[in-house]
Amino acid sequence: LNARRGEGPTKPAAPPDTPVEPEPVPAPSRASSLGAELFYGARLHSSDVSLVHGPGLGLGWISESPSWESIVWVTGQYELPKELVTPAIGVEWTTWRVQGGVGLAFATGSSFLLGGRLGGGVDVTSFSPEPGSSGKAVALEPWSVSTAPVVDLAFEASLPLASRLSASARLFASFYPVRVHYDLEVDGEQTTILAPYWVRPGLELS
Repeated sequence: LNARRGEGPTKPAAPPDTPVEPEPVPAPSRASSLGAELFYGARLHSSDVSLVHGPGLGLGWISESPSWESIVWVTGQYELPKELVTPAIGVEWTTWRVQGGVGLAFATGSSFLLGGRLGGGVDVTSFSPEPGSSGKAVALEPWSVSTAPVVDLAFEASLPLASRLSASARLFASFYPVRVHYDLEVDGEQTTILAPYWVRPGLELS
């Protein structure tokens, strides 16, 4: 065996640097929950009765992320009774509205959420004929109910107030493909007493 003076044992080579992979950035969190709202809405009605209004209740399945929010919703609204009296005849009516649809809103640079809703449903209106202001004898039809389909398109702005509470305002337009009107018939000829608009804009606060 040959030994070399002054040489110690050979040191093992240092392992190469192991690359460190950066930790993946977590995706923005998304959450879904059931929400409820109380709202009060008013809208234009007809040339004879300017506004109709009343309270409502809504339920929705909400999916939200830091940048957007979507909702599948259903609402019910009760419109307070209104009355129209002409010299010949009068009518009083009350409306229940049931609707459902979808909505989408996006976060802005401020704390507001801006978006829109699209929905549809029915108006169920009960009519009660009444005598006119002139006091003439008129044969009145019995109390009746009409059902009219409606399509709604709305622009919505929401302001968060707390972690699970927000205030919203919706500008909307209701479209009625079927027009319900109330008529007076005299000697076989009909005269329209009350004819709501085909398109009825309005405002809801919730």
